Amino acid sequence: MTVSLNSKVLVVNKQRRAIDETTVYEALCDMCSGKACGIDMETLAPVSWSAWLELPIREGDQSIKTLHGPVRIPTVVGKFSYDRMHKRKLKNDNRGIAMRDGRICQYTGRFAPDGNVDHVVPRSRRGSDAWENKVWSSKEINSRKGNKTPEEAGLKLIRRPKAPPEIDACLLIPAKHPDWKYFLPSKSKV
Repeated sequence: MTVSLNSKVLVVNKQRRAIDETTVYEALCDMCSGKACGIDMETLAPVSWSAWLELPIREGDQSIKTLHGPVRIPTVVGKFSYDRMHKRKLKNDNRGIAMRDGRICQYTGRFAPDGNVDHVVPRSRRGSDAWENKVWSSKEINSRKGNKTPEEAGLKLIRRPKAPPEIDACLLIPAKHPDWKYFLPSKSKV
């Protein structure tokens, strides 16, 4: 199975909580230098680089060829010198607005999984791209509102938009591999 060295690997801390994602290349470099350990997904135990080289490549595992033979690509690595949870700010983009507002239309209060971002004061009327001017809206409502203000469209915001606080980094990591589910929190709110 071919693997890209830019594919993603989950990074967990001392408490086995997801803190970041890295590339296969960086994960292998960190494992080789001793900055990280691979996580054997059968036992969920940390594995040193020398022991990792001896692990068999199971069906479904990705591997790379080396001078010493094929080496299994890790899906999760542990950086056990970290014990705290990294905090991150949401990006001020569609995904960030959706996460901040819980995919709830800020005009109707209804869940709008297929909604989009609405500028409260439309950009065509010099509205900014600041957090305080963006809300999640159902497509139907956003289309009806057009380039009007909420008052002109007969709409009322259920809450005033504002910049979100920093959140645990693990909440921003999407599960890109089935092995990651053991380390990521459930995202029932997202």
